[in-house]
Amino acid sequence: GRLLIGHTFPDPASLAQELLNEQPGERDIALYVAAPQQILGIDPQQLFLDPSDTLRLWFSDYRPATRVFRGFRIRRVQTDADW
Repeated sequence: GRLLIGHTFPDPASLAQELLNEQPGERDIALYVAAPQQILGIDPQQLFLDPSDTLRLWFSDYRPATRVFRGFRIRRVQTDADW
């Protein structure tokens, strides 16, 4: 398969079309896609969005929440058992 670099395509539709040209027995993967939901929206029955993309946390931009959530608490790992 091929690695398709998202920012080298002029628009989401052209990247989606190139992904849809995947050859039998191959797996094309798009990397560095700014708005993957736009690509997926072109043909959601044929394109797959890796769920890890939606769960990605950019630690350089992360700031802990200031409000208190009810019913649960999020805390930092404290012991080996937490892993």
